[in-house]
Amino acid sequence: MIRRPSYYKKFKCISKNCTDSCCADWEIDIDEDTLDFYKNVKGDFAGRLKDNIFIPGKDDEEIPHFIQTKDERCPFLNECNLCDIFINLGEEHLSQICTHHPRYYDWFLNGEEQGLGLCCEEAARLILTDDSENDFEVIQTENQEEIGDDEEYEVQQALENLLFEMRNEIFDILNNDNGLKMKINELWDKSVVYQNKYDEILFSESFETANDKVFTDIFFDYDTLCKLIDFYMNLEINNMDWWRKLKDLKENLHEVIEIKSEFNEYYKDSFEQYINLLKYFVYRYFMKSREDDNVTGKIKFSLISTLMIYVLDVYNYKFYGRLTLTDQINICKLYSKEVEYDEDNESAVENCTLF
Repeated sequence: MIRRPSYYKKFKCISKNCTDSCCADWEIDIDEDTLDFYKNVKGDFAGRLKDNIFIPGKDDEEIPHFIQTKDERCPFLNECNLCDIFINLGEEHLSQICTHHPRYYDWFLNGEEQGLGLCCEEAARLILTDDSENDFEVIQTENQEEIGDDEEYEVQQALENLLFEMRNEIFDILNNDNGLKMKINELWDKSVVYQNKYDEILFSESFETANDKVFTDIFFDYDTLCKLIDFYMNLEINNMDWWRKLKDLKENLHEVIEIKSEFNEYYKDSFEQYINLLKYFVYRYFMKSREDDNVTGKIKFSLISTLMIYVLDVYNYKFYGRLTLTDQINICKLYSKEVEYDEDNESAVENCTLF
């Protein structure tokens, strides 16, 4: 079985019409099969390939990748923002990450999930504006052979089934008629319930105690939000525009909090975007609880990420007097690049102790 968001098949790279580039600011890894092909390329282009690929030594922990230029672009990204490997060798000889991005994949005992990453502006547009009647498309495939029948396999299967069941319940909450604030607070309360159910299977006992505070009350407390912004500013920073945006947000935080109600009225016709963001984060991360047993952390990450984007939106509205879809896409894209696509930063937000 393959599951993917309803908007997944609508994605198509907009190429030169994109204001960004997948080939800039990223260190692009090369998979083993593609590297083997590159090593055997002949002709004029072979020398350029050889000079611009880093191949690690035997004891080197790095993996093969393209050597970035001084301005942190892929060396094969030409002045027209087109790929010279694509032009000279063909699309079939791009590195796997270049072919798949911004798609991502996750595999389970009895199936696969596919999605689009928020760091791509066309993917972000599809995620934010999705109004499909169904959240997912499910494709039935041939039954996967069972990989085992021992106790460990049975526990893993039970945990996966439980996580799928809980995630379905989360989507039911996100699709009900309650407002965003009520949905967020309900998910925060549910996070403890879900963690305890998970722990009862894994450890035969539960550990978490009920949340005694309302999540949105904690989040929008001035002192807590200041500390949260400081927390983000002290994570690994990949683009200084992100750090400056956070710094400006903190300096104007009183005004941002005061103007929330005005922004909510201004943006009320587009507020469904925040539900779509929550769905995106829950879909992409909740099932990863099976890797680290941190169910509450995955929900916390989804809630914090959605509300941080919301706060940055309010700041954009205060500063520019508007929030266009393009503004929203750029904010989401920047957040995603800095937090989602940095594993250490993502983990830090999941384990943030302010909540």
